[in-house]
Amino acid sequence: GRGYGEKLIKKILEDFGDKKILLSTHYGGVGFFRKYGFKLEVERPSRHPTLISMVRKPSPKEDALLKVGRISSTFDSRF
Repeated sequence: GRGYGEKLIKKILEDFGDKKILLSTHYGGVGFFRKYGFKLEVERPSRHPTLISMVRKPSPKEDALLKVGRISSTFDSRF
């Protein structure tokens, strides 16, 4: 691709990374969102069988760093 998805998710995390973020994606998008700390959410089944619900909650350390602007919007897959 052209990197539009990566630019968009980085901006979203920059602006809202200190909050819980919910999203729905197709099977092919799961790996992309895992790179940014999203996990599969099994508590919210989708009415659409091809959509996967995912959630991202920042760790307390990331939350503190985001609040003081000391973290970039690239996250690894350790979450």
